[in-house]
Amino acid sequence: MEANEKKTGGTLKKNPSVLTSGILKVLKYLFLIVIIVISIGPIVWAFLSSFKTYAEINASALSLPKQFNLKNYIDAFRYAPIQKYFLNSIIVVGMSVVVTVCVVAMCAYIVARYNFKLKTVLILMISASLMLPAQAISQPLFSMFKALGIYDTKIGLIIVYAAMGIPMSFFVIFYQPKEVLFILRHREYNKQTDKTVPVTMRICYSYRIYKDL
Repeated sequence: MEANEKKTGGTLKKNPSVLTSGILKVLKYLFLIVIIVISIGPIVWAFLSSFKTYAEINASALSLPKQFNLKNYIDAFRYAPIQKYFLNSIIVVGMSVVVTVCVVAMCAYIVARYNFKLKTVLILMISASLMLPAQAISQPLFSMFKALGIYDTKIGLIIVYAAMGIPMSFFVIFYQPKEVLFILRHREYNKQTDKTVPVTMRICYSYRIYKDL
């Protein structure tokens, strides 16, 4: 018994990293739980509060509803054009996605597959647009759209959403052809290569494949 205790104690003393890793894992999961509660908590609270009456909300904002009352939803659809809002959102988002994909797909494919002058400058300009905050361009956009007569219209929203989504979509599509070609060529190389080839040589060849794309 004493020998086992000494052996266990010696193991713990020799491997303190086991205890440390366990504590870190527990702290990691606790941190994730806190983040999830902070993120989802307000959504759950708003959903449950939508079934309360005004009196229940004023009495206790954090309590559960006494009964699930759909009167708030009925009043919302009765006094506000909710259907029209949803339809506008579908139209604006759908058209913005179509415009963004059509514009970005052609641009990103050419930049990814061909080398030409000022290619680096073009990529840097698109990267710089990601750092431009929306608040900095809100006033110029308002003045421009008001002068063009497209203020408070679907066309104006589609232009804004499409323009704001182009930089990020460009980099997503820009790297996609390289990734697909790399996977296809790497699979072909693995089929043709002898299994006795060292792993380091395979890694070097894989890097060369990706670099040459």
